[in-house]
Amino acid sequence: MQFETHLAFEERELAPRIRDLDAWGTDREAALRAEHREQRQRIEEVCALSAEPLGADIWSLYDAVSTLTRSLLEDMVAEERMLDELAQIDEYGHDQMTG
Repeated sequence: MQFETHLAFEERELAPRIRDLDAWGTDREAALRAEHREQRQRIEEVCALSAEPLGADIWSLYDAVSTLTRSLLEDMVAEERMLDELAQIDEYGHDQMTG
């Protein structure tokens, strides 16, 4: 699954860099890993619901897919914002807050 490959890449490549970024690095890394656990759980829920006969429970599948989609979109927006902030710090040399 490509999404699992993406999460594994972030955990392998991004998490260590986040950890060493600044005073909040370990908190950010923990948040990233917690977010990934939640995303994996949501995907498992969608997969389990989609494997069942739909019938009247189609709304549970709809809700699970909607929740997963919404959370992924919110995550992408937050990641883009963080990357923009880090790029500005790098480009303009703004001092980072240290605590």
